[in-house]
Amino acid sequence: MEKDYLKKRFGFYLLPTFFTFGNMFCGFYSIILCAQGRFILAAKMILLGMIFDILDGRVARLIKKESEFGIEIDSMADLTTFCIAPAILMYSQLVKLINAMGEPDWLLIIAFVFLMGGSLRLVRFNIKKYGVLLQSPKKRFQKTKKSNFDGLPTPAAAGFIASFFIASFSYQDDLLFIKLMPIFIVVLSYLMISNIEYPSFKEIDIQERKPFEFIVIIIFLVALFSFFENKWLMLFLVLLGYILFGLLREWIMFANSLFRKEPDEDSHKINQSL
Repeated sequence: MEKDYLKKRFGFYLLPTFFTFGNMFCGFYSIILCAQGRFILAAKMILLGMIFDILDGRVARLIKKESEFGIEIDSMADLTTFCIAPAILMYSQLVKLINAMGEPDWLLIIAFVFLMGGSLRLVRFNIKKYGVLLQSPKKRFQKTKKSNFDGLPTPAAAGFIASFFIASFSYQDDLLFIKLMPIFIVVLSYLMISNIEYPSFKEIDIQERKPFEFIVIIIFLVALFSFFENKWLMLFLVLLGYILFGLLREWIMFANSLFRKEPDEDSHKINQSL
């Protein structure tokens, strides 16, 4: 009995784990490419890791096979691909440009701030995920109307950095990259550890009869990518829109809370007496 319990709790499932290790390999290879000075390809490997990350979670939910082992190994892969690899990519390229300009090396702390923010984000996500995993399978996999992330997901933050990196160098604008990237790093680090809600598309069921939101999103993205020559710039703008959407929605909710009127106590008493 105890052996079966441990097997169920710490065992892993082959198909989702295959995609998880694909994600981890992308991060590992990205770090190696940074050491070789092949920064553009290193950034593309981070973006490829995003695809593997989407697939492993989707497959696990489709076959309804989640385990604590899967949660842990997925976090290790995300830490490698979406925290360590982007931090090394940013530091390696920026320090090279800054040294060429004769500026002091102040980027080590900035890159570590991003790594720290991503790590805290993953730990918080795991703590909440464990609570879901301890539920019964029937309750765990039941459909929910809406699912949100608390804080900016690490794949979105890493993809934003990688796409901006490729797009900026496609225009050969090193100065713009040097000026904006440190600001992006600080803002993204804060958003990852914040309580700002970001939409999760994990609950979109393509098997539903009318997945209207899913269809609209796909058509919109296909149209944008068709008319944009610079695909990397388009990807950057899509991720920027995702980040701004969370901030805008948070601001609207805050503004509504300020103007929301509390129920009058006298009228409440009258209603109770009636």
